[in-house]
Amino acid sequence: MNALDFWREIYRRFDPEGPPQDGWIAPRAYSPVDDIADDIGLRFGEQKFMVFGTIGTGKSTELRRLAAKRAAEDFTLVLDIYRFMEERLRDAPAMEHIAPWEIVQLIGLAIYRAGAEKLVLKWRDAETSALEGAIRALAPGEDASTTRLDLMKLAQGVTTLVGLPGLSVAGQVLEALGGATEDAPWKLRIGRRAERSLDDQDGRVRSLLSAVNLLIGRIQHEHLPITLVVDGLDRMSSVDATRRMFLDSRLLGELACVTLVTAPLAVHHEGMAASVRGFKPKVLANVPVFERPSGSAVLMATEAGRTFFRELLTRRLQGVCAVEALLSDGQLDAFAVASGGRVRDFMHLMQNLARAGGRARTRAVSDTMVATAIDERRRDLELGLDAGHLAVLREVMANPMQLPAAECTEELIRNQWLLPYPNESLWWYPHPLLTRKQLPPGATS
Repeated sequence: MNALDFWREIYRRFDPEGPPQDGWIAPRAYSPVDDIADDIGLRFGEQKFMVFGTIGTGKSTELRRLAAKRAAEDFTLVLDIYRFMEERLRDAPAMEHIAPWEIVQLIGLAIYRAGAEKLVLKWRDAETSALEGAIRALAPGEDASTTRLDLMKLAQGVTTLVGLPGLSVAGQVLEALGGATEDAPWKLRIGRRAERSLDDQDGRVRSLLSAVNLLIGRIQHEHLPITLVVDGLDRMSSVDATRRMFLDSRLLGELACVTLVTAPLAVHHEGMAASVRGFKPKVLANVPVFERPSGSAVLMATEAGRTFFRELLTRRLQGVCAVEALLSDGQLDAFAVASGGRVRDFMHLMQNLARAGGRARTRAVSDTMVATAIDERRRDLELGLDAGHLAVLREVMANPMQLPAAECTEELIRNQWLLPYPNESLWWYPHPLLTRKQLPPGATS
């Protein structure tokens, strides 16, 4: 493999947006996933978990790992609502308007299809009619309200990862049931703006929930317990949307199976978590790649961060090269700290490195190439920062254990300028890339 082909392969394997292969997922310290998986195995009823974390910290990857683990015993389904909105509906901003009952509708369709295809379930007429009727009732003025729905065809619009004991497709524990085709166009609008919202007690919403729980009950009674993972809800950026989904509604908590949902970190730091009934909160913070700073100390790499990213590299580089043949220990530490413990940022750094290596037509990584990759990512991250943001970030540097009561705090977290870390107690710090130029350690006043 010549140098350019080598870096093309590196670039492909470190896609920050693409889902990882099962063998590429590295275990991480301080993750709540293993405890959650073990708690589910206790069979203490229909447990509900809410996983908080910043975007890009690796929640989706960790939830895939949990789903793969539970698939040894359960019928496991993973729905990524944000990916559905972005790729199928081409309307990611509608995440701010999506209603809880619309999530339940998507879940019902996913279960209906997965049960038929993977468990070879022949749904009874009553089960099919209940789901079809509920969907039609909630789609006034649309084609679905006047024509008979083909639920299997409609369900093809909902891409779902499915796992169950004994299932393995090309070495993968989770199998993707693909999205809609031209023969199965999506008929239902999701995230409808400026329309009357429906509360949990609306009769049509109750009918939908009952229809979905009827499907869940059939599978759990005749086949396997269900573990349902609803990813992507952490992409809601407004506090109002978050409140509507998790505080004003209990619909997701009424699903009759073990359920995990992701939620914006705003639910945690705005003090909403205690008001979300029925869900046990779990925080997935960033990988602790540096020790909590003290005074003007520079950011010191941690063994936990070094171990995690070395394992991640080992898995992603399998069949290409060894980690030590690519990066020295010092270069690996530099990338780990510069990532802020965010897996997605580490992927961006690796792709920046691939571009530098490709331009140089060499597989040998120099310290200059590493520094260039880091500086390129720093410049991207700094876009949009203003004096007010920097003043609040300086407050955090002076007291990492406390979040400031500032209007822009949520914005800082949403833009990944302010990150949570789990070593010792939960603490906060500006993204390390911001400390290179804008906020050098010691600049706390």
